[in-house]
Amino acid sequence: YQRRVREASKAKTMIAFLFLFALLCVQQSLACGGFFCSFAQPVIQAGENILFSMEQGKVTATVQIKYSGDAEDFSWVLPLPSVPTDFAVSSDQLFTSLHRFTDPQFSVTLKQPKCGFEQLPCPQAAPDRNFGGGAESGNGVDVISMGEVGPFVYTVIAARADDTMGVALFNWLNDNGFDQPAASKPIIERYVKLQHKFVTLKLQKGKSAGELVPIVLKYPAPLGNVDMSCIPLRLTSIAATEDMPIFVWVAGKTRAVPQNFLHLEPDFSHMPWHKCMNSGFGFGGGAFFGPRFLPFGGTNRCTEEYRELLRLTAERFKAKKWITTEFAGGPPDGLLDSIWNRESPSFVVSRFAAMTDASEFLSALRGALPGDLSRAAQTQALIRKHMPMPASAEADEQCASEQQFYRIGGKCLETYVTEFDAAAFANDVDTALLGPLKETRDELERHPYITRFFSEISPDNMDRDPVFRFAPDGKLPPVSHIHTVSATYECPTSRDDTFDLVFTLPDGSTQTVAGARIGSCGGVSVPGDVDWQVTRGGFERLGVDDQGALVRTAIADSASFAQQDLLLKDVDLIAADECNKGTMNCQCAEDDVCASGLACRENLCVSPTSTTTTNPSGTTTITEAVDPDDEGAAQVVVLATGAIVGGVAML
Repeated sequence: YQRRVREASKAKTMIAFLFLFALLCVQQSLACGGFFCSFAQPVIQAGENILFSMEQGKVTATVQIKYSGDAEDFSWVLPLPSVPTDFAVSSDQLFTSLHRFTDPQFSVTLKQPKCGFEQLPCPQAAPDRNFGGGAESGNGVDVISMGEVGPFVYTVIAARADDTMGVALFNWLNDNGFDQPAASKPIIERYVKLQHKFVTLKLQKGKSAGELVPIVLKYPAPLGNVDMSCIPLRLTSIAATEDMPIFVWVAGKTRAVPQNFLHLEPDFSHMPWHKCMNSGFGFGGGAFFGPRFLPFGGTNRCTEEYRELLRLTAERFKAKKWITTEFAGGPPDGLLDSIWNRESPSFVVSRFAAMTDASEFLSALRGALPGDLSRAAQTQALIRKHMPMPASAEADEQCASEQQFYRIGGKCLETYVTEFDAAAFANDVDTALLGPLKETRDELERHPYITRFFSEISPDNMDRDPVFRFAPDGKLPPVSHIHTVSATYECPTSRDDTFDLVFTLPDGSTQTVAGARIGSCGGVSVPGDVDWQVTRGGFERLGVDDQGALVRTAIADSASFAQQDLLLKDVDLIAADECNKGTMNCQCAEDDVCASGLACRENLCVSPTSTTTTNPSGTTTITEAVDPDDEGAAQVVVLATGAIVGGVAML
């Protein structure tokens, strides 16, 4: 994936926690009193967050776009193995929920004996700093389709048949504001040779970067009825950060496996669990918890030690690229309701349809929508549609701007919006704004399995696109994201004496930490210089062969790793289906007969419901109509959060 900004913004570099931005946006929305507020440019976090779900050879991609820079400089490029059939927009609520319910969790349960020492009251303080929470032919390209969705303008392009090296397509991207450095030229050439299509996005005129919402794309799987997903990671290398974290979810019929990345198996039994314990006053018995939820892979002391364990394992095998499975199983309890709660929805059409006061309606709507939708362009468009600002308001200096006019509780709505169709407004909100969340919830509910992967990878090693397939049913066990150990000790002679704290690990073995003490308000504190004996995990090759059978090979050492990894280097050479004469978007002559259901227009076989537009330059755009009743397409959710590095925003 790739988003680029122009030269004017290339000096900007901003990396921050997305959840802080989300909080700021909510606070600003409340402060300005409406939906039409002036937001600061969004902040972003380095990394990728992607969920795939595949079924019957169809996928849907929902891409979360986070960008820092001027709105007019925003642009984004995504290579796909086939022509997308539909575009829509979604909400960040989906991605927040996925992280919340599948992020790895670590806990140490302290089993305290009754020693008779006085337990001092424990102050209500936050954990210390070491403990945190868990087909136009123009300028050498074929323009397949164009349109608007949410705040975006999209164009789907492909290289022409005579542009075998992708030179003309590369030039088109640069000429149209999708600035590509020279380093991306061979990468684009590779996708062109594989007959990939390219989706490009810009913001509509008048839209701000603060209005970015996730975009949804539906497209056929690259190999027809083979359930396979592929992340175009190579383009990310142009401006990715070192050791960039990547989170991938795959939802479908069984557990998913990486086809071309060797699989890392961490040894949780020998992670330094004592570092997950609070090093201050401790908690009064019970459990010392691992990470609280930090959106989009936020880290704390436990997750830092876990990530370090992964790095040590990779170093042992001299692995530069790898993937580990962090969760595999049915949707965790609470996940689906967190995305959209059917039993207790935040938005009920009948309730809003009965409202007659405009300010009351908007106030309730703001509270019912997820934070990103309350400021989204499509929400503003619905407000303009159902509560239009009359020309007479422009002469009122207190109501002249949209921000003033739509201020909740202000005089403008009361004065100028005395009537509106609340039922129609409510139905539009339910369908256009909340529909994608409901659809995604239903889609995930239909899938018996969700697999979550994690990796850290640097730009120099982004030389292949990760490919995922489903393992045969029952051939691989589920993987829990919850990891727990217990700790206990024998009573010391006095409160001030040190003692040995014994950890019982997942494999039944024990580790002993000397020098532990009773905490000042109960619980246990451990010294910070413990020499914990860390053993590292291993690697194996996981995959599915051409007959659908599971491939599973143990990796013994670094030499074996190198040999197996070499075998996987060309697995991502997945060409799009070749253009067979008479098929969709393939060339035809006026006297040719296109395949059933297609018609020959402008020398291309297209749907009879498609439209053609001839531009002043003489070129033609063919836009395919999409069947709105096609419910067979499975959901592929792709969540990304990128970083601006050297002026380039990457997924």
